[in-house]
Amino acid sequence: MSLDGRRSPRPFDDGGHVIFVGGQGPVVDRAAAALTRHAPDVDGETTDADGALESLASADCLLASSDLGEWTRVAFVEAVRTRHPTLPVVVVADGPGDVDALLAAGATDVVDSDASEALLTARLRNALARRTAGDGATGADETLAELKQRALDDANLGVVIAEATEDTPTVFANEGFGRLTGYDPSSFVGRNCRVLQGPATEAAPVAAIRDALSTERPVSVVLRNYRQDGTAFWNEVDLEPVTDADGAVTHYLGFQRGVTERVALERELESARESLHGLYAVTTDASLSLSERIERTLALACERLDVSLGFVTRIADDTQRIVHAVGDHPLLQPGEACPLSKSYCRRTLDTEGLLAVVHAAADGDWENDPGYELFGLECYLGGKVRVDDDLYGTLCFADTEPRDEPFTASQTAFVELLTRWVSYELERKRREQELRAATRRFRALFDNPRTFAGVLDPDGTLREANNAARSTLDDPSVALDEPFWEAPWWTPDPGAVETVRTAVDTAAAGEVAPFECAYSHREGSGTVSGAIYPVYGDPDDSVSADRPVVATTGDTADGSDIVSLMVVGSDTTRRTEQAAQLRRQRDRLEEFASVVSHDLRSPLEVARGRLHLYETAGGDEHIRQAMASIDRMSTLIDDLLDLARQGDTVSDPVSTRVTDVAHRAWGTVATAAAGLSVDLDPAFTVDADPSRLRQLFENLFRNAVEHGSPSDGERPLTVRLVGLDDGRRGFAVEDDGVGIAAEDRGHVFDRGFTTNDEGTGFGLAIVARVVEAHGWAVTVTESATGGARFEVVCGP
Repeated sequence: MSLDGRRSPRPFDDGGHVIFVGGQGPVVDRAAAALTRHAPDVDGETTDADGALESLASADCLLASSDLGEWTRVAFVEAVRTRHPTLPVVVVADGPGDVDALLAAGATDVVDSDASEALLTARLRNALARRTAGDGATGADETLAELKQRALDDANLGVVIAEATEDTPTVFANEGFGRLTGYDPSSFVGRNCRVLQGPATEAAPVAAIRDALSTERPVSVVLRNYRQDGTAFWNEVDLEPVTDADGAVTHYLGFQRGVTERVALERELESARESLHGLYAVTTDASLSLSERIERTLALACERLDVSLGFVTRIADDTQRIVHAVGDHPLLQPGEACPLSKSYCRRTLDTEGLLAVVHAAADGDWENDPGYELFGLECYLGGKVRVDDDLYGTLCFADTEPRDEPFTASQTAFVELLTRWVSYELERKRREQELRAATRRFRALFDNPRTFAGVLDPDGTLREANNAARSTLDDPSVALDEPFWEAPWWTPDPGAVETVRTAVDTAAAGEVAPFECAYSHREGSGTVSGAIYPVYGDPDDSVSADRPVVATTGDTADGSDIVSLMVVGSDTTRRTEQAAQLRRQRDRLEEFASVVSHDLRSPLEVARGRLHLYETAGGDEHIRQAMASIDRMSTLIDDLLDLARQGDTVSDPVSTRVTDVAHRAWGTVATAAAGLSVDLDPAFTVDADPSRLRQLFENLFRNAVEHGSPSDGERPLTVRLVGLDDGRRGFAVEDDGVGIAAEDRGHVFDRGFTTNDEGTGFGLAIVARVVEAHGWAVTVTESATGGARFEVVCGP
C-alpha cells in the first residue's frame, strides 16, 4: 500500500538536482555512488560554498561537506536559510558536538562523516521528498500539507517509515515517536528501530517482526522497549508494507503506541484471575483440613501480593496470638503472642476496611511505633476477621521490605475477599463443633448397642436404623425407605404388623405409642418391647441420626409440626437366650457325665479285673491288659475334653491359609507309611480360628490313617487335600483307602460312633463341632478311588 492509500512513486522517481558543496571527498563519493545506483534521474554537481549560494534556485538539495573553505558550516547554513528558507540542506558533521549548532542554524539533517551509503541514501531521499512536496504545494495545498504534518506530529502515536532495504533504516519519524521514545525524530532518521530493544525484550515478538519483514507481510506485536533514557515501556507495534506502482515493497509504515498501562492492567487482571482460580481450588478441596486450606490460601495471597509473610491472629484479653502463618519471621509463627499494644493489628482494628502500609520507614506516622519497632514490617495489608459479628482477630500480609508501588485495587479486593472467607470458615467450624457435640450426645443414645432405634417420616416410612437394629437382618437395606410395619422384622407375623402399624398411627397423631410384639431376625425370632415418639420442629428441618433435634413427648403448645418419629426398643428375648445357653451348658455337662459313667466304666472295670487276677494268680499278661485299659481311658478323657471345648462359637476369626494349617497338622499325627498330597491353591484362605482348624485336620488325618488304611498293607495310604470343584468355597480331605460304608455315613459324626474296636468315636464328632463353631458345613462321601471324602463348605 501507499502512505495515502494509493500506489505512490519512490521519492527519487521524480528526479532532482543535488549540489555537493565543498569539493570531492569520501562522503561526496558515497553520496554520488548512491545516487547513481538508486536514482539515475537525479543529477548532481560539485561546487564550493560561494558557487552553491549562487545556484540555490536550481538546486533541490544541498549536501555540505566539512570542507567549505572560508565558510564555517554554521555560517553557510545560515546564509542558505537567508536566501532560501525551505531548501533542504544536509550537512556532514565531524562529531556530536556540531549537531545541535547545525540544527539550530537551520540544517535539515546532519550525518556523520563515516555515514554509510545506505544512510546517505535515506537522508538524501528524505530531503528530496520534502523538497518535492514543498514545490508542489501552493495556497490551499500548502495549508493541507501543513495540516497533514501537524496531524502526524500531534498524533498520540509514533509513526515511522523505514526503507525496505537490508538494514531497514528509518526515513521518517513523527513527533509522536519522539514523545514516545525520547529520541529526536530528525536525528533518528537512518537508524533501525531495533535500538529500542533492551535486556528484557521478549524474543517472540522480535522474531515475529523479523519473520514479517522477510516475508513482506503485515505484523502486529506488543513488546517491551526502552526509551532513550533507558526506562522501559510496553510498545504496541503495527507494521505495514508499502509498495510502488509495480507492487514491489519499497518501505514499511510503522505505528507505535505506548500500552504500558494496558499491559499492566491485563497482567493485573490475569494475576487476579489466576489467584481466584487458585483460591477456588484450595477452598473447595474437601481432602484438606481447615488449617491446611487457610495456610495454602495465605501462601497463595503472598504470591499475589508479592510479600513474604501471611498470618491469621486471634485477639483476646488484649493479646495477639498467631494461629496460622506462612513465612520465616520468627515472631510471626503459630503460637507466638504479644500484647495487642505492641502489634500492627491494633491499628487494623481502628481502621475502617483494610489497613495498608507501603513504606513504614518513609511514613512519619510509624516513627517510634511499638509494633514497627518489634516486628520491623515495612509494608502491610490487613483486615479484621469476625465470627458471628464478634471480633476474632485479623488476617494480615506483610514484608520486611518496602513496596515500590501501593497495593492495587484488585489486590486489596482480594484480601477483603479472604477476610470474609476466613470469617465464614471459622463460623462454619464453630457450627460444626457445636453440631458434632450435639451429634455425639445423640449418637450415644441412638447407637446404644443394647437398644434398637430408628427414624421414621411422619407417615411411618423408615429412613434410618441403628446398627443394633440393622444387624438383626441379612440385608438391612430392604427395610429402609419402606413403611415401618412392612419391615422384615414384622411381616412373618400378621399380629406384629398390626401392632406396629397401630403404634405408628398413634405417634403420628402426637402421642407416645408403646408396643410389644414378636419379631423376626437373622437367627430366628424373639420378642421386642419399645415405643414410638413424635418429634416436633420446623418443617424445613431435616432429621437424621447425624442431625439431631430436640424431641418432645407431649402436647405441642407452640403449634410446631411433627417432623419425624423416633422408635426405640429392646430385645426382651435375652433371658430366653440366656436360658438356652444354660441348657446347652447343662447338656454338655450331662454328655460329659454320660461318658464318665458309661464309656469310661468299661475300660475301668477291665483294668480293675486284670489287676485282681494279677494279685491272685500273677502273670504279666494281666498287667499289659490293665495298662491298655488305662491308655484307652486316657484317650477317652483327652477326646472328651476336646469335644467339650468345641462347643463355643468362633467369635474372632482371622484370615488363615488352609494349606499351612494342614501341613502343620500332618506333622503332629502318627501317619505310619501314609503320605499327604496337597492339590489346593496355597493362597486359598478362610476366616477361622487357626488352632481349632488345625484340630479339624488332625482328626480327619488320624481318621484316614486309623480307619482307611488297607488291611493287607500292600500299598501305603495316600491322603489328599483338594479344593471343591463345583463352585462352592471350601476344601475336601480324601483318601484312597477302604472308604466308609454307605449305611455308616449318616452316623460317622455322632459322638461315640466307631467301626474300630480301639476307636473312641470322638474324632469325627470333634470335626463336626469345629465345623459348626465356624458356621460351616461338612459332609462325607466316597472319593474317586473308593476311599472316604470329607467336604467342608466354608461359604457360598
